[in-house]
Amino acid sequence: MRNGAEQRTTYGYDAFGRRSWKQDAFGVTTFVWDGNRLLSESRGGRSHLWIYEDDSFAPLAQISLGKGDTEHDAEVFWYHNDVSGMPRELTGAGGDIAWRAEYRAWGNTLRVEHTETRAGEPVYQPLRYQGQYFDTETGLHYNRFRYYDPDAGRFISQDPPGLAGGINLYQYAPNPLVWVDPLGLTRSRAGKQARLRALADDPKQPSHIRGWVKQDINMIAEGRRKTIRNPPGYDLAHWRGYESAKGFSYEYSEPQIREQHRAQHRYDNGGRKNKIRVSKKCKQGSADNEG
Repeated sequence: MRNGAEQRTTYGYDAFGRRSWKQDAFGVTTFVWDGNRLLSESRGGRSHLWIYEDDSFAPLAQISLGKGDTEHDAEVFWYHNDVSGMPRELTGAGGDIAWRAEYRAWGNTLRVEHTETRAGEPVYQPLRYQGQYFDTETGLHYNRFRYYDPDAGRFISQDPPGLAGGINLYQYAPNPLVWVDPLGLTRSRAGKQARLRALADDPKQPSHIRGWVKQDINMIAEGRRKTIRNPPGYDLAHWRGYESAKGFSYEYSEPQIREQHRAQHRYDNGGRKNKIRVSKKCKQGSADNEG
């Protein structure tokens, strides 16, 4: 029962636990996966295929085909995501906004605006937080291993790893703007690759760090690597008072010698002993202790 209407929907899963289809009174939706990322869905002769950013669950583009369409008839829409990777807008080939959404704090869809496709149907966009798919029939987000309730800001079932995933078995993340949980298993901090990439042109960084990052960027372009690595002997360390334990992303981090970083965290319990404060780096760009 949702919005006063009763509807029965059945879900099917493959041998890896990925949802492969769902069926209601009006038809069947089938899903195709690329590992743990949703690749495409088909329903009633219409299909949608998703392309993602490298090594990420943040969507980059959606390719939609109508019944009887060929690849030359495909409509391509480009994603414009917020800092967490959640879609805020879709634009068409001409740059016009085809779909736009506003959300509440924990991902509940507040308002959606959309244009129509060439077939006269509303532009379709079901992706939400990274790794999540919005089910209109329940209002829940399918999150690979679990279902997420955006009204409550929590999962509806316990964390499959149990207490190994933390004492709060239903928690999504400490801060949904800078943490993601694309599998419904383990939250992670967003933005590490983006922060590493930015180091390549950061004049405050020593030449050997800039050179290392540029080398990895070139190797990615040549297809020899998929991600940028930390420079040898360094960790990407959060600023003091902006530690990951407080929910801050890698936007608030700098390379730090690994031994120093680990010694600091032994002293401050992974940053938990430090108070949240405005770092001098935020205000002046001057040196400050990392955490």
